[in-house]
Amino acid sequence: MLKKTNSILKKLDYPVPKHANTILYMFGGISLSAFLMLILSGIFLSQVYSPTPDGAHASILYSVTHIPFADFVRTLHFWVATLFAFLLVCQLAIVFITVSSKNPRR
Repeated sequence: MLKKTNSILKKLDYPVPKHANTILYMFGGISLSAFLMLILSGIFLSQVYSPTPDGAHASILYSVTHIPFADFVRTLHFWVATLFAFLLVCQLAIVFITVSSKNPRR
């Protein structure tokens, strides 16, 4: 079993291209991380939010005043959503400018 695991790990030992260590190359992964944070914080916030016209404001006030860290999660959700939108636009612009989908790919 150990020998099989070592052979699998040896397949991961290859030289990483220099362009793969730039921040521009990592926008897709950072966008994915931001999206996952949005999903998790959205699930947390949806547990106490009431989307009715009468209960929306009251549910926000209740969550901010009575639930620990709810205000922090709301703020985090807002800023991560803004960051996600910005990163998504940047990622699309980079792919468009560098014509990454054009054949032949390197």
